[in-house]
Amino acid sequence: MIKRTLEYLMEELAFSLELDAGTDIHLENLKKLQDENVQGMVISLLNVEAEGTLKNSPHYVRKNNQLLYREPPVYLNLNTLIAFKFDNYGTSLQRLEQTVQYFQNRRWFSKENERTENPIPTGVIN
Repeated sequence: MIKRTLEYLMEELAFSLELDAGTDIHLENLKKLQDENVQGMVISLLNVEAEGTLKNSPHYVRKNNQLLYREPPVYLNLNTLIAFKFDNYGTSLQRLEQTVQYFQNRRWFSKENERTENPIPTGVIN
């Protein structure tokens, strides 16, 4: 689920910034920027933490006059880092600015604002 979420984000950024996913945008460990001569944008997962404020959902659900135990859903915060490495430093700054503008204009992802070409992966958003 985490990998699919980050791939979804990569595809959305590629579409918005008119880049080629996999060529201009990579889903990689940041070490790849240091070890290899990779050009472009790198999305990397820094930290995963459970969202504590949403843990209060009930463990029991009533179905056909019976109480059934169920595991409540787990909500996660995925802390990501987006880094840029282009030969021209101005290009890196321009891509950073475009990425910030993208997230300012699209503060959340939902079924209502998804693109039909790149639907939100099932199970990511209820």
